[in-house]
Formats: sequence, C-alpha cells, structure tokens
Amino acid sequence: MRVIAANGQTEKPIRFRVDRPLGKLLKWLRLLGFDALSDSITEKMSLATAIGCDDRIWITNTKLPAPIEGIIMVTTDHPIDQLRTVITALHIQRQSLKLFTRCSACNHELVRVARENIKGQVPDYIWETHRQFRTCDHCQKIFWPGSHVDKQRRIIDKLFE
Repeated sequence: MRVIAANGQTEKPIRFRVDRPLGKLLKWLRLLGFDALSDSITEKMSLATAIGCDDRIWITNTKLPAPIEGIIMVTTDHPIDQLRTVITALHIQRQSLKLFTRCSACNHELVRVARENIKGQVPDYIWETHRQFRTCDHCQKIFWPGSHVDKQRRIIDKLFE
C-alpha cells in the first residue's frame, strides 16, 4: 500500500515487521490494509541489524536506548494507542488506507468472491443475509462485513479525527 503524504504526494509503500508480543497491533495494521509480518528480534540480532534485513519498518515494545531510524517503539500495552503511535510517527492519512483488504490471519491480499461460490462454506444465516464476501487464497478463510466491521470502522474514524 502506498501512503499519501500530507503534501498530497504518493510515497513508497509502507510495510511493517511487528515484534511478536504486539499481535493485536499486527492485526489492526492488516485491517488498515498494510503489509505487516510478525517477527521476533532475538538476542543474537540487534535492532540495528534487524532493520537492515529488508525495507520494512520494525515496530517493537523493546525499550530502545535512543531512537533508531526505521524502528517505531510503542510504549503502551493498548493496541489502539499503539496504532495511534504508528499513524502519528509516519503521518499516515486516512485516504491512503485500503481497509479490510488483507487477511488478518496470514497477511495475504483478499480477493472478492462470488456469493454463489462460497455456498456451504459459511453458516446458512451468513450466506442468506450477506451479499459481499472476500477470501484469502492462501489460508482459505472467508470474510464478510459483519457487525464487527462497523465497530472497527468507528475506531478507525476516531483515530483520524
């Protein structure tokens, strides 16, 4: 996903590598449409070495002795506050998001699927009451806009007020 900067210019895609203890933040980043992988910085790998591995921005809750370019440190345990820290640090704009386009479980992009093609794969009530479905070709999960999506949208809207 490319992010639109405050000046309206399109910047390079922002991709993340999220420290394993921050699993809820990882899921929220994926819900926003970001390519976000879970990883762990081992004792054998310094943070500085870790950020040199690829073009991803590391997010960690490991206390840093000083700011390191390419690493965002979150200092709270609350995932929404962690997400706010990332959004603020990178000046992410609401209009640059691709909400609900990535699998929250495995990070692959979701694809729209015809309703008829998933009959029998979701509960009957869901199939009868929903018209839009997406699927992950990698892990085979099926997604639909349930009531949780409205709640998540309200949270996202508050983040960008």
